[in-house]
Amino acid sequence: MLEHPSGHERPVTVDSWLSWGSRMLLDLEDAPDREARGLMASLLGSAGAVVINGPGPLSPDLADRYAEWVQRRRNREPFHLITGEVPFFGTVFSVCPGVLIPRPETEILVEQVFSRTQSCPPQNILELGGGSGALICSLLLLFPEARGVAVDIEPAPIRCMLENREKLSLSSRLSLLAGHWDDSLLPGLSFDLLVSNPPYIASGEIDGLMDEVRNYEPHRALDGGADGLDCYRQILGPKISSRVASGGLLVMEIGAGQRWAFEQSGPFGLLEGFAPAEIVSDWSGHGRVVIWKRKG
Repeated sequence: MLEHPSGHERPVTVDSWLSWGSRMLLDLEDAPDREARGLMASLLGSAGAVVINGPGPLSPDLADRYAEWVQRRRNREPFHLITGEVPFFGTVFSVCPGVLIPRPETEILVEQVFSRTQSCPPQNILELGGGSGALICSLLLLFPEARGVAVDIEPAPIRCMLENREKLSLSSRLSLLAGHWDDSLLPGLSFDLLVSNPPYIASGEIDGLMDEVRNYEPHRALDGGADGLDCYRQILGPKISSRVASGGLLVMEIGAGQRWAFEQSGPFGLLEGFAPAEIVSDWSGHGRVVIWKRKG
């Protein structure tokens, strides 16, 4: 365990604390200087504050917190879980233990929705598996006339979504429900847009994930069953067509290597009541977002 520096070894200025932090984080695969500076920027409020206050002293309470943050990061706790915040699609969201940290790849889903609905924006949006709320809140910020519903089965995501909803002044437009996928919704209630980023990692691959993910993020939000497709089987059942209004969109994120399952020859490529699935690749060429358009 990393001991907090004390006595004559204890840094004084912001710059000296940065140097100490970089040394302590040398074992990280990522750039230790960037990690140390990022933690300090979160502590002081901005990257500019780190530069401006560099030669000056860091107050004892902030110094103790910085030392604690460095120790946590050295133990491979995710950076954004330490700071409690993560940027997503131009907005900073709160995150907490028990909630999956939003990934940049999920921004592709938001981009695809926006590019396809600008001429006819959705009026009501449903997210299944809301997590932090970053996805549904980003969509509501893009579509100011829309209202949304987000569902999650775990209490930690519900609490996190409540916090983000309040912080972004979306309380009057976003309803939160506890439940398993759409089981808590009235039968036949349909939406112009249904989005979901369900667990899609195969159970046997969980132990091989990075320490930051395996040890600190909720396995229920990661584990998609033996082949990673269990949650798609649950969501994309016979009643899915009744959840999407005529002409509406069903949009989901998928894992790398799962494209085959969403092609026309796969189990989810052709859904009753929908046009054939369209698959959008991420920056690495992996299928990442799948889009179905409701017929009618």
